Amino acid sequence: MMKKITFVLLAVFGLSFVAYAAEVIATQKFYDRERLIETLQADDQEALAAAQELSQAIDEANQAVSDAIQADMDAEAASQAAAADTTDAALAATAEELQKIADETDADALQLVADEINTAEGAAELAAIESEINDTALFVESLTEDQVFALNRALNNAVNSGLVLDIDSEDLVLIADANKLQINAFTQAFEQEARFLLKADKFATKAEESGNEKFLTIGDRMTTKADVQKAKFLGKIDRFADSPSTTASSVAKQEAKASAKAAAKDTSKGVAKAAAKQAAKATAKDTAKGIAKAEAKRSAKAAAKLAAKSG
Repeated sequence: MMKKITFVLLAVFGLSFVAYAAEVIATQKFYDRERLIETLQADDQEALAAAQELSQAIDEANQAVSDAIQADMDAEAASQAAAADTTDAALAATAEELQKIADETDADALQLVADEINTAEGAAELAAIESEINDTALFVESLTEDQVFALNRALNNAVNSGLVLDIDSEDLVLIADANKLQINAFTQAFEQEARFLLKADKFATKAEESGNEKFLTIGDRMTTKADVQKAKFLGKIDRFADSPSTTASSVAKQEAKASAKAAAKDTSKGVAKAAAKQAAKATAKDTAKGIAKAEAKRSAKAAAKLAAKSG
C-alpha cells in the first residue's frame, strides 16, 4: 500500500514539475528582446524584401535599356558599313534587314522606359526601410524587462496566428513609458486593424475573381472597421494612463508623444516605406524591363547574324 501511495505521489510531483518547467519556458520567452524585435519588424522585413527586389529590378532594367540602345547603334553602324559595299549582294540584303531592325528599335522610346523605371527611387526606399528596422531595434533595447515581457505577451496571440501587424517605430512612441494596460490596448489596436484588413483583402480577391462588385462594398466596410477598431483601442491608451503602475512622468508625456507620433507619420521615411510596399505589387516596372530586354535581344541577334554572314 505504501509503495502505491509513493508511486502516486511521485507521479503527481513529476507531472507538476513538468507543468512547472513548461510554464517557466513559456514565461521566459516573453523576456526575449530578439523575439520582440522580430515580431515588431515582421512588416518591415516584408517591405525590405520588396525594396531590395525593386532596387535590383531597377538596376537590371537600366542595364537592359543601355544594352538595347547600344545594340541599336551597333546595328545601324553595321547596316551602313554593309550598304557601302555594293559588290556583295548578300551583304546588301543583310544591310536592308539590319536597317529595318534599327528603324524599329526606337532609342528615344527606350530612354523613356529607363526614365520611368528610375522614378521608383528604389535606393531611397531601401534606405528608409533599413532605417525603420534599426529604429525599431533601438526602441526595444530601451525598454525595461517588464515592458518587454508585457509587449511580448500582448503580441503572442498575433504571433501564434501568423498575423503580421503594421507597427512602425513612430507608433512605438506611444508606449515608450506605458504600463501593461496601455501596452495591451496598443497591441489590440494593431491586431484588430490587421484582422479586418485581411478580411478586406479577401473580399477584394473575391470581387476580382467573380466580377461581383458587392464584395468590394463589403471589403470597404472591413477597411472602415479596421480604422474604427484601431482608433478605439488607441484611444484607451490615454484612458489607462491613470493606472497605478503608470509613473507621473508617463502621464505628463502622453500629449507630447501623441504630437510626436503625428509629426513622425508625415516624415519621408514613412512615405518611403508605404511606397516600397506598393512598388512590390506594381507590374509596370517588370513590363518595362521585359521590353528593354526584348529590344536588346532582337538587336543583338541581328548584329550576330551580320557577323556570321560577313565571316
